[in-house]
Amino acid sequence: MSIAYIQQRRKPRLWVRNFFKKRETHGVCSSLYNDLVIQDAIGYKNTLRMSPEDLEILLQKVSPKITKHDTNFRQAISPKDQLLVTLRYLATGDTYTALMLISRISKTKISVFVPEVCKAIVQVLADYVKMPTTTEGWEDIAQNFKLKWNLPHCIGHIDGRHIEMIRPKNGNDYLNYRKNFSIVLLGLVDANYNFLYADVGTPGKISDSEVFNSSNLYRSLQNNTLNLPPPKPLPGRTQPSPYVIIGDDAFALSKHLLKPYSYYQINGHPEKMFNYRLNRGRVVVENAFGILSARFKVLRQSILVSPQKASTIVLACVYLHNFLRKSEKSHYLYTPSGSLDEINPVSGEITLGTWRDRNQGMISLQRVPSMDCAEGVAVREEFKAFFMT
Repeated sequence: MSIAYIQQRRKPRLWVRNFFKKRETHGVCSSLYNDLVIQDAIGYKNTLRMSPEDLEILLQKVSPKITKHDTNFRQAISPKDQLLVTLRYLATGDTYTALMLISRISKTKISVFVPEVCKAIVQVLADYVKMPTTTEGWEDIAQNFKLKWNLPHCIGHIDGRHIEMIRPKNGNDYLNYRKNFSIVLLGLVDANYNFLYADVGTPGKISDSEVFNSSNLYRSLQNNTLNLPPPKPLPGRTQPSPYVIIGDDAFALSKHLLKPYSYYQINGHPEKMFNYRLNRGRVVVENAFGILSARFKVLRQSILVSPQKASTIVLACVYLHNFLRKSEKSHYLYTPSGSLDEINPVSGEITLGTWRDRNQGMISLQRVPSMDCAEGVAVREEFKAFFMT
């Protein structure tokens, strides 16, 4: 068979498949979403968990960073298409193939722009996740914990979760204690269920106590560069006490990190009372992680990208969490009434939020014995004495 005959039979190459050509009229940004906003507002809000107004604000922020240019052969994917597909991916955890079918964008392109949009979200929402830089800012956070949870001198609750992912090239480094491949999300949360600090990307193989020790937050505490308020006596006490972060048994007790007594350290009522007061306040960090995984279902399954891209995706979820929590229009869409744990200011009883009805899908840090420094032991004893007054 001659080469000329083969070339004659060969069909002309299509630069754009017919399926993708209908993106303008049948894709995720077509009349389908317009109809949802106009005719089914509840369905739209339950899908994206944000108001149309906040979606437009976010689009204006990220557009300059994700805008592509048309070529002679292809029309560029609009920033709105990119953002909507990315938000749906974060909210539902849909595969790239499923996203291709509803958006009429090739899964190859989706796999490229989703991490790019997530990176842009983190950049434009940088002011929504940050720790105070002044002593007065930390005192405001401590005052909120005192008023809402009766925990003076508390500047945040810390916890972490393993985020599952596919086996990376150097897979053994990411194999956690559950024998799954993961990266770690470490978060510091304030009294209003917002993240003050997030560290993502530590390989799951690293021991959970070392996750905190290798973070910028730990180094800042060790170097005294956080501008924390100076130690002062707890209410009704005379011994100056430092401002502290509260964690659990996955962390080591230190001057600025308080944790409950272990089972073997409880000798009577004072230790039990101390643990009760600390654990009651820890619902803020449990709620923050619980709502995060309930709203962004991509975190409840194995993320099918590299560790670097997975870290960017997880960070985007954290920044969107604070963005929606602090929004006047999206606050009650993201966390409607009854979704979070609530404390009765009179009786002190806690009503559990509806997020607890769903499996979080994220693995907690392993609780292991750790060496407690003498300075940390003394601080905990002073807090225990305060709780008994």
